[in-house]
Amino acid sequence: MAGLPALFSLDGRVAVVTGAASGLGRAIALGLAEAGASVVAADLPGSAVGEVAEAVGDGRGLAVEVDVTRREDVEAMAERALALSGRIDVLVNSAGIGARGAAETYPRELWERVLAVNLTGTFTCCQVVGRPMLAAGGGAIVNISSIGGLVGWAGSLGYQASKAGVVQLTRTLAVEWAPRRACG
Repeated sequence: MAGLPALFSLDGRVAVVTGAASGLGRAIALGLAEAGASVVAADLPGSAVGEVAEAVGDGRGLAVEVDVTRREDVEAMAERALALSGRIDVLVNSAGIGARGAAETYPRELWERVLAVNLTGTFTCCQVVGRPMLAAGGGAIVNISSIGGLVGWAGSLGYQASKAGVVQLTRTLAVEWAPRRACG
């Protein structure tokens, strides 16, 4: 197993992780750092994203406050990431929210917020970060979905619809971008 660390080395690579302040995003950001990547930990203003960037250590962590529903925030995040070394090698879209409620009373505002964060935010990050990846000739995009995007269950209509959208977004980007070596 001595060759495994080298096989999965991300030394010299730059990874952007949204939703990095907690949960899966935090674990992914720290895992990428453990593999050697410089990590741009991105999450909402007021979150613990600075703690994650600090935990990366060795000056390889950068905290960026971003609301993925705001395109200008996503563009600023990408600019800051590119400023590290002129490249972004990995994008992990882990930012997401859930909201429970019965379909017949699910508030439209909640529906729109869940789709804005989970689906449109993922799309925006893919598009904004995908452009420099495509121009550089490659990269890797990981979009976090859920079993809720593949099966139905009562009480989480907006979440499941948004995650199903992420599944199809990822499939479509893979078909379109894989030949150009930047895929979702």
